[in-house]
Amino acid sequence: MGLSPALIFDEPAAATPWWLADGETPLIAYQPKGAASKAASLINLANPGTYNGVEIGSLVWDAASGWTGTAADSDSVVDTGLVWTANYMMFIQFSNWTSTGNLVGVQGGTSQYVFLASYSGPTFYYCNGGTSFKTGTVASAGNYAMGGGNAYYNGVPDASGLGGTMPLLSLSILGKKMAGVYDDCATASVQAFAVYSGVLSGATIASIATRMAAL
Repeated sequence: MGLSPALIFDEPAAATPWWLADGETPLIAYQPKGAASKAASLINLANPGTYNGVEIGSLVWDAASGWTGTAADSDSVVDTGLVWTANYMMFIQFSNWTSTGNLVGVQGGTSQYVFLASYSGPTFYYCNGGTSFKTGTVASAGNYAMGGGNAYYNGVPDASGLGGTMPLLSLSILGKKMAGVYDDCATASVQAFAVYSGVLSGATIASIATRMAAL
């Protein structure tokens, strides 16, 4: 039996949680913003006990900002335990991103990448497999989403033509997971994160992004 959101958050849950927008049920839903504790922030609200987040390093958490990472490698990362596939869809609500590095990432070998990341100064890249990096909106706060061949910023299409070979490692938040290590971490705060098992419609993508932004 899953835990009630009222036991995880300091305030009563909304009638319909943001992660269930338009009747969709995710594989993962984390909401560190507003959680009752750091431990509660790592619970997978969609299915407690499955794909709960694992703290790597010394993660900073508070109810107002959620998780806050630093750009030091392996210092403050959340490992989801979920091995990403091309047709999954992820959403991340973030703020105070002030460094290069990965908001979300995983790398297998030298040619298998999945990430939402900033490199080489003020340039933002989406990658959903292989080495097909696509530039997107550079932002210090907002909502990025990616699934299939497309990516979105604040619910609006932002890049296309994504795809390639998938790395067979679990996805991490606030850093990039590699074989046995975490690398290229980000100085940023994360308020919420979700993964769905299929690519969603444009209307549902916009709805989820709007609900996450309202947290």
